[in-house]
Amino acid sequence: MTTVTLPRGCTGLDFADGTKVTADREGSAVEVSSRNTKFLENSWYGQTGVISGTGFSFGTKGTRRCVPCKRDWNSWSTHCPRCGEPTQAEAGTPQIPDASPATSGDARSSSAA
Repeated sequence: MTTVTLPRGCTGLDFADGTKVTADREGSAVEVSSRNTKFLENSWYGQTGVISGTGFSFGTKGTRRCVPCKRDWNSWSTHCPRCGEPTQAEAGTPQIPDASPATSGDARSSSAA
């Protein structure tokens, strides 16, 4: 069994073999059989990245959205890993601290000869 996170507004999946998987609420995770995971990965939803049966979650407190790809990434992804465009913070996402080194004073070292 594979855990699949459904996109916003989605309450379940109906597979061609007649299997129906229903979520407790919209956008939550459901358990999908290994056979149906393969079908899901080969479908349009799997090919475009709308739904994936191979992903995992870090449990971050927010996401950053890539507008051209229409995909949410981790809160620390300032650029889209897929297309390289800058991502935009979703509402409620904590600000990313500046990772650049502090430049207080003159950082150049001087050597006496």
